Amino acid sequence: MEYGFPSGTPPGVVDKLSKDIGRVLAGPNLRDWITKHGGEPMSMTQPEFARFVLRESESAARLINAVGIKPQKNP
Repeated sequence: MEYGFPSGTPPGVVDKLSKDIGRVLAGPNLRDWITKHGGEPMSMTQPEFARFVLRESESAARLINAVGIKPQKNP
């Protein structure tokens, strides 16, 4: 499960939501549920999350290029 906030979200709103979501993710019930369903619970700051998304996108692009996947053309 990933979450992010739209560009332009006021910093105070981002801070509050990040803290609230982090608090919920810190509880054992949700962490156990996420793990049970194949997820890896992580808590990140907004800049950490941005770097994570960038790294994952770059990794996926390298994989796509390595195996030669091409975009499909719409009919």
